[in-house]
Amino acid sequence: MNEFILVAVKLLIGFFALTIIINVSGKGNLSPSSASDQVQSYVLGGIIGGVIYNNSIQILEYVGILCIWCALVLTLK
Repeated sequence: MNEFILVAVKLLIGFFALTIIINVSGKGNLSPSSASDQVQSYVLGGIIGGVIYNNSIQILEYVGILCIWCALVLTLK
């Protein structure tokens, strides 16, 4: 798979995960309303930023990491 397409797919998956978390948690926007929201945003940015440019991490591994992150966020809510 072309490197640019792989980065684009990973980025779109990250945005999709972010949209799901915002909608499921009932926040309505990305702005932090508490300290835990701020930390969750930093962690998501670290996951997406660290993974999309790393070609050794496959898409399924990335989706697994995002699923674990989403489960943790929803459990803490």
